[in-house]
Amino acid sequence: MTRTRTIHRAAAAALLALALTVPPASPAADAAPTRASGIVFVSDRDSPSSDQMIDEVYLLDPSTGHTSRLTNNRVAEQFPVLSPDGRYLAYLSATGISVCRLSYAAGDWTCGPARGVVSDPAPTGGKFAWTPDGRSIVYGGEDPIDGDGDVFSVGLYSFQPARNLTQEAPGETPVFDGQPAVSPDGRHIVYGHDGDLYRRRIDGSHAVRLTSTAGVNEYGAAYSPDGSMLAFHSNRRAANLDIYVMRPRPESTGNPAVDLTERLTGPDGTPSRERFPSWSPDGSQIAFWWGDLNDGEIYSVRADGGAVRNLTANNDSGPSGRPIGDVEPSWGVPRRH
Repeated sequence: MTRTRTIHRAAAAALLALALTVPPASPAADAAPTRASGIVFVSDRDSPSSDQMIDEVYLLDPSTGHTSRLTNNRVAEQFPVLSPDGRYLAYLSATGISVCRLSYAAGDWTCGPARGVVSDPAPTGGKFAWTPDGRSIVYGGEDPIDGDGDVFSVGLYSFQPARNLTQEAPGETPVFDGQPAVSPDGRHIVYGHDGDLYRRRIDGSHAVRLTSTAGVNEYGAAYSPDGSMLAFHSNRRAANLDIYVMRPRPESTGNPAVDLTERLTGPDGTPSRERFPSWSPDGSQIAFWWGDLNDGEIYSVRADGGAVRNLTANNDSGPSGRPIGDVEPSWGVPRRH
């Protein structure tokens, strides 16, 4: 317990230090944006060679196609996500979850020095989420009691240890819980539980099963900006992965899960594996990762199942002549400056 409290005291101090070390804006810089928006994703596009693959975090403006490289640290980042106010970036790495302050200059965004904020219990991988107030992170971590994966919530500005939101009751079989999403009003989480989706209140109470699909894995849940819809990925169609949407309540004939990417395939007609959906700020589009790790692209699809668009289109004209992996998108909600 002492170790956990020490870690989270350090996390709070780290975030405070990030805020205090940002220099005041000069009058000439007043017109520059102070909050980032767009799609953050991971890419190996700037790797020195195919023998030295390095994943970094990038920010894409879907309206213009302009991309900023946010990190340059030779750390293998995963599952980046903007803070709700657009001032910070959080990402997962081998050492846990880190946060860095974003800054804008000469038309590009960059990320400052990163500080570790979550490391105990250790993250088990996969997407995680900020709470809407930006004061907590909800993530999948390893339960130190029984060793399985559970969903935890940690306050970034408090000295309290992480809370286990999905720990099994005594006698229950431990199963994997992970890849949580937080509702826009901050009242609920949706997460993967042994292959199905479940919803709970933000305090971990009142578990409700949303999907029941034997032999299928459903993860990567994402709430629409108004909280009325839920997107997720699933392999309901054999070995493929598709993006589905439904209302965030138990699936039924009156609330079916609709496949938005059923018609998409790889270049040779093989399954294209769409996953990790993320909604646009206005709720009209859903970004997702198309393809595999080494040749992935960031696509978007209309939330009503309409037009599909390749937003990164790197693999037809990569200057190095090698496949490029653009993966793990997260669409940040813009804020007024």
